[in-house]
Amino acid sequence: MKQMTFEIPEIDNDEIRCIAVLLQVMDSYIEKDLIDDKTQIRIAQWFANKYNA
Repeated sequence: MKQMTFEIPEIDNDEIRCIAVLLQVMDSYIEKDLIDDKTQIRIAQWFANKYNA
């Protein structure tokens, strides 16, 4: 499997920085069709519930 690199944003809050990196990873997986639509929706719902978005 090809190694992927991601930019770690300069954010003071560790939790938000981790979420930003996770979203980059998810975006690259979505681009490569490695995450199906159902999984994308479940992940989005989890984030919405966790952060009351």
